[in-house]
Amino acid sequence: MSTELMTTEITKELTAYDSKTRNYLHALADQAKPLSIAACALGEKEGYAVVNAMRLKLKAARCMVSNWRKDVTAPLNAAVKTAISMEKDLISIVEVEENRLQAEEFAYEAEQLRKENEIKEAAKRKQATRMIALQNVGQMTQENMTWAQDVPDKPFEEFIERESAKKAERDRIQAEKDAELARLQAIEAKRIAAEQAEAEEKRKADERAAKDAAAEAKRIADEQAQEIAKLRAELAAKTVVAPAPAPAPVVEVPVPATVVDVPNVIQTTQNVPEVQNTNGDKLLAWKLQFISEIKEFPTPIFSSDLHANICKEIKSELIDVLEG
Repeated sequence: MSTELMTTEITKELTAYDSKTRNYLHALADQAKPLSIAACALGEKEGYAVVNAMRLKLKAARCMVSNWRKDVTAPLNAAVKTAISMEKDLISIVEVEENRLQAEEFAYEAEQLRKENEIKEAAKRKQATRMIALQNVGQMTQENMTWAQDVPDKPFEEFIERESAKKAERDRIQAEKDAELARLQAIEAKRIAAEQAEAEEKRKADERAAKDAAAEAKRIADEQAQEIAKLRAELAAKTVVAPAPAPAPVVEVPVPATVVDVPNVIQTTQNVPEVQNTNGDKLLAWKLQFISEIKEFPTPIFSSDLHANICKEIKSELIDVLEG
């Protein structure tokens, strides 16, 4: 029996069985719907028996349908198994070559994809290299970047070569300027260092000179104090004070041009008491008073050399007068 004929016969039987069986199963289900152990008027025990009997009828109807299906589909299942076996046998005839050709297709597609990716990556690397070349020659403008994406290799290489030469010249000029600037800065730094060193040396020299001048001034002042004290002692031994002294006349003392005007010092001579020595020399008393006032003067009034010369001159005159 062919598969088509078998299918036709099964369909007819199913149609006939379905009509009769469906009516029977609906009637059986309608009988079971009102049944319940609790609703049984004869008691739970009798209700249980009724429910159990109806359940067994329903089970038998279900099993009847299942068995009928198995009987009807048995020939069909056998045909299906035979068809599956034949399918495997027939497929095996062409399957090997199909798989081989499919493998070749997969390999070809993978290779094409690899080549495409390689071309894309090479293009990316090329563009990156060109961008670096433009940056190295200082031509990283939007116009040049757009132009470099599509231009052939030769024009691009010629452009880079020209710009490289220009950049090298610019770098050379800039390097010369930087070197000259560095040289001038070094000279200026050396000059400033020399000036600072000279200023420092001058400062130290001025400090030493100031210390030496202060020491010399102190030495001269000490010597003058000693000389004045000595002259006072000598004069005191040879002079007497005159009774009822008259007001002393003002004596004009010539002052050297280099000496700072000191009016207060000169005016002190008006208060000099009349003093006379054994020879009656009033000038000696005035000079002694002038010497006694010198030690009160601040050092800046006279230069140290002038101060010393004045003292030596007065001392010499006094000695001459005292010895004469």
